[in-house]
Amino acid sequence: MQMRFSRLGRKAEPPVAIPNGVSLTDLAIGQLLGLAESAGIRWEVSNGALVLASAKAGDRLLPTISTCLDQIGAEAIVEYFNRHSPERRADLSATA
Repeated sequence: MQMRFSRLGRKAEPPVAIPNGVSLTDLAIGQLLGLAESAGIRWEVSNGALVLASAKAGDRLLPTISTCLDQIGAEAIVEYFNRHSPERRADLSATA
């Protein structure tokens, strides 16, 4: 029996470029917030604090997303909101 490995003949895909002026942390935060929003969970900054704006996803996904955000740190996420305009945040979350 002969085995064929179709991936071996493929050319490597070029690496994705990180947008100018964006750190890997910013990209990760943008992707996480984008994934959370696609699940119906939206975060905002109010009076310098990260707050849950809406959670339509129910109780199953919110703890997981909250744990990921806790690992990054609320301060880093608030700084992310302060550093980037809503349009830029939408661009960064679109990479998710």
